[in-house]
Amino acid sequence: SGFKVFEGALLRETGPEESVVSYQRAIELLKELIERSSSNLTARRRLAAAYAEIALPLRKLSQLSAARESLQASRSIEDRLGEPRSFTRAEFGDLELEAGDRNAAFGHYQAALQLATAKIERSPEEMNARRELADIQERLGRFFESSGEWRQAGDWYAKSLDVWRDWTKYGVSSAYNKRRELMAAEALDRV
Repeated sequence: SGFKVFEGALLRETGPEESVVSYQRAIELLKELIERSSSNLTARRRLAAAYAEIALPLRKLSQLSAARESLQASRSIEDRLGEPRSFTRAEFGDLELEAGDRNAAFGHYQAALQLATAKIERSPEEMNARRELADIQERLGRFFESSGEWRQAGDWYAKSLDVWRDWTKYGVSSAYNKRRELMAAEALDRV
């Protein structure tokens, strides 16, 4: 199941059809694993993540109802585990924005922002939490940019840029964080 999730993640942007197939197979395997070992928390967490991650390729294929069902399945598992994830809430925001419900999208983005901020407060050195925060700030920038609210968009893009500029204070620099810093700077320049 790990390979199928990895394969699905690699193809989320460029090959949505193949990505969906890989995620669906991973979901089937994880469900089988959970049936055999119902106390396997790692498998439950991975299942929740796979349900959330498949939403993007489903949206790219214009399968919004399937994406919504998948995100609801992810959120249900997360709620049962008592482990809500900012990524799932942010994906819900993207789905609602694409579906045309700006109020619902903004609510999901705000929830995602609160979860990511709380995660950083608990574990300031956790790089994944910093990436999640920058991602949500970028999504909020796009949210406001999409309605021509340039000042708010710029504020959120600047916050995302700050996270990437401070990256090396907490972790090792790589091509990834440098690319994301450049993308955030370009977004800020755009608005």
